[in-house]
Amino acid sequence: TKEIKQGGKQTGGDLVTAASFIDFEFVFEWKQSVAGNSGVLYFARNLGGKLNGHEYQIIDDMRHPDGLKGGPMKRTGSLYGVLPPAENKTLADAGAWNEGRIVVRGNQVEHWLNGAKVLTYDLGSPALLEAVRASHAKVHPQFGFKTRTSIVLLDEGDEISFRNLKVRALNLPATPARK
Repeated sequence: TKEIKQGGKQTGGDLVTAASFIDFEFVFEWKQSVAGNSGVLYFARNLGGKLNGHEYQIIDDMRHPDGLKGGPMKRTGSLYGVLPPAENKTLADAGAWNEGRIVVRGNQVEHWLNGAKVLTYDLGSPALLEAVRASHAKVHPQFGFKTRTSIVLLDEGDEISFRNLKVRALNLPATPARK
């Protein structure tokens, strides 16, 4: 990545995996600054010079304006701007470590936070596509559908630390041919 200016701050830029995945499990730990904002992007595509895709939101739910005013669809564990996480999630305060996990298996996607599943959705489902339409988010035309993907740690200009990053490709059994 390259250093970029964001909001007047010098930042390191997004971190993007060299490998790409279809079905995968990505486990990661993070801690962020007070009022921090970041995320993990997957199913990313280029939209007008900027990566756009599904985002596992990481934000200080209690102090960042987007987390406070944006409602549940913009809080930690959400599919950013589209689907909210479970209301009873457990999130450690800013400065403490949290663990996230993204699992993509077939058309099912799961977001986990600190050992608990906080969101499940099905790619291409009418429910997901309606949520995308209702969100009025600026997304690429194939948003909501599966594609081979890199994993991107987003640099939103706030201080965040990641550790124990582990990605594992999930080799699903081949679907039997129809007779």
